[in-house]
Amino acid sequence: MQATRSALTAPEDVDEALLAWFAPSGGPFSLEAYKPFGEKDLRNISSILARNGREAWSRIPRIYTVLRVINQLAAIDKFLEKGVTDVSFPFSFTTLPDVLSQSGDCDFIDAQSLVLSKALDVERRDRHRHFKDPNQVPLRKCAELGKGASGYVDMVMSTISWKEYARKLIPRGRTFRRDHEMLQTFERELGALKKLSHHHIIELIGSYTDPKYVAIIMSPVADCSLKELLQSESLIVAKQSFVRTFFGCLAAALSYLHKMEIRHKDIKPQNVLVKDNKVLITDFGICRDWSEVGQSTSTGPTSVTPQYCPPEIAQYRGRNSSADIWSLGCVFLEIWSVLAGNTSSSMEKHFLTEGGRSKCYCRNIDGISSWYDKVRSSPGYHGLEKPYQWIQNMLKEEPDHRWKARTLFDNIQETDRDEDNRFLFTGTCCKDDRDTAESIYSIQTSDGALASDRESIFVPHETVDHGRQSFVTPSGPATTSIGVPDENESLQATGASITIANPKQSPLELEVDSNLTTTSADSPTQSSAAFTVENSIFTQDDHVPVGNVEVINDIENTASYG
Repeated sequence: MQATRSALTAPEDVDEALLAWFAPSGGPFSLEAYKPFGEKDLRNISSILARNGREAWSRIPRIYTVLRVINQLAAIDKFLEKGVTDVSFPFSFTTLPDVLSQSGDCDFIDAQSLVLSKALDVERRDRHRHFKDPNQVPLRKCAELGKGASGYVDMVMSTISWKEYARKLIPRGRTFRRDHEMLQTFERELGALKKLSHHHIIELIGSYTDPKYVAIIMSPVADCSLKELLQSESLIVAKQSFVRTFFGCLAAALSYLHKMEIRHKDIKPQNVLVKDNKVLITDFGICRDWSEVGQSTSTGPTSVTPQYCPPEIAQYRGRNSSADIWSLGCVFLEIWSVLAGNTSSSMEKHFLTEGGRSKCYCRNIDGISSWYDKVRSSPGYHGLEKPYQWIQNMLKEEPDHRWKARTLFDNIQETDRDEDNRFLFTGTCCKDDRDTAESIYSIQTSDGALASDRESIFVPHETVDHGRQSFVTPSGPATTSIGVPDENESLQATGASITIANPKQSPLELEVDSNLTTTSADSPTQSSAAFTVENSIFTQDDHVPVGNVEVINDIENTASYG
């Protein structure tokens, strides 16, 4: 009979420590001798294995448990070698790895019922699970991430897949009315996320309910919010080229939302996350899905952040998907302002002291107009003329005069295709007519293999001047392919052969200062590298001394690689 289970300290003998759950090793297999293992049991088994030096085993407590019960524990390392984890449950005879005998397979299939629980469905977006005991939820809390109007967000790790997720916890109401209202909000957000799949919208992993909370599990865990990024002057300087692409990527995400007939209704910098220099729209708690009602217009009071709400909502008039355009226009205004060299605090001060003296944009139209003039006279404004035009067409007082999301995205794409444009405003992830990021940013070794990601090629070295960043390329016999992002990025070559990709297919000119040297791992040296300009009228294939290499599209567009 299975012993009473409780959390244990770490004794020297693992078998002895686990006797609270298992019969002594080597005994006959009897399924009737065991009760189903709960999530708390499996978590304790995992902890004991980890404390006793069995870290790999501790990550598959369900597989360990089944193999231990059927006296086939010797096969556990073969499961690990084949990359099989607890995520694979439930197994069938066809999906079970070929590591046991035929009778062993039969025993495994029978015994797996001991570890099959609704906890396994928490990471499956198509299933919602209910837990009477919060301890049965297969998630381990790692850190607090934030608090919003509707709940809390923390970082958790799955004890099944060992992946990190963001979990939104929404407290349940203490009365029937409050609980019913909360569940409606939860179902609305969950329904929207289930319907959506886009690389700039937070991904739904799963959901569950317990007596105190309803929870939505999402991926990825963000590095920061757009609001936090815009408030950090040092981050903006280091990430200018990435932040500029947020215009196109956010427009692509909103165009997708409206195509799916969903209004977000609360777009603001706090609801835009940044992960690995990529933006993601999140928090669909008050969104509206108009696919079932046939129209996007609604009336009456609504919950929304006042600073970013459009005039029609502030005036309790009918609103439709153009309300999202206004809100995104406010976000664009803040991105544009910071890129031009202004700070979030100076912008807030302006709106509190000028025009209508309100930081709610819809109540301070005069403040917006005077702020336009201030940004256009900023030292960093040059090259940001196009975003000014987009923002003007988004912040129209009359909803019918605003651009549609698709029109906005098309205009940004058209800007990127213009040879005279100084910057790119869309990430490669959203360019449906260009090369992917992998083909533009890649490193190729002598045997033709590609590096796994851009970070392995470009290592931050030092910041130079305003908005410029230096990177070090890897040494050794390799070919580094780089795009021509803008004039604010430079590279130091250390023995690599550099190919400069020119996606605009416009004439380029290479200028080399042979007086500069590069530094190798051992000592400063005069190195050489091959520079090739692709898709260009001008090409130089000769080996030249590595120095300050300038790539010039025109007078207004200079990129330094040196």
